[in-house]
Amino acid sequence: MRPRLGKTTNRPVGGETPAEPVSERVTLGLVVSLAGGHMDAFSYLLHGGVFANGQTGNYVLLVLSLAAGDIRGVVRYLIPIGAFLAGIVMARHVTDALCGGDRFRAQHWVADFEALGFALLSLLSGGLTDLFANSVVSFLAAMTFQTFRQFGTKSAYAGVFITGNLRSLGNSLYEGFARGNAHERHRAFRYLAIVMAFGTGVLLGRYMVELLGHSSCLVISALFLMSHRFVVR
Repeated sequence: MRPRLGKTTNRPVGGETPAEPVSERVTLGLVVSLAGGHMDAFSYLLHGGVFANGQTGNYVLLVLSLAAGDIRGVVRYLIPIGAFLAGIVMARHVTDALCGGDRFRAQHWVADFEALGFALLSLLSGGLTDLFANSVVSFLAAMTFQTFRQFGTKSAYAGVFITGNLRSLGNSLYEGFARGNAHERHRAFRYLAIVMAFGTGVLLGRYMVELLGHSSCLVISALFLMSHRFVVR
């Protein structure tokens, strides 16, 4: 008896994960970095000169407030840090519990959540305190940071701040040009593109804030909706 022919798949024998389309993954990183730069410009220009994406400054000020016995200051800086941690936990729950560990499904889910979250923030931001608005941005930035972490051939990046990206760029520049590694030279240009995309997002945020005010968050929503096109599957 001849065996029945089933549906063909692109999955290799042995359950290995199929190769990812590199160009799509790099483009996704660029779009997410554009959104990340816009987030920081929004929080800085409209909500008290704060960079809400990262938490290093908040943590330093938290410790200094604690040392000075400033309980109000401790609470002020603890809230956005807690919001960031909650965003990481939420992103993990989405990936592991809601999407069964499928990070590509999780990226679709989080992109929709981010689009909705920033759309709501565009409507409410003008009536929120700076602390609450920045905490919302911190929560959403943390979900982005946790969910969108690789581009190209499994190169790690952060779409909501650039310190780690600059370190990776420096390493790739050294490996590529000082040690003659052609692959690292190529990777260096990708990291440079990620860093430049973040800066472009900051500029975009500045002009959109001048043009649209609190409604400039809708541009971030549009960028996350656009990111759907570049998720691998």
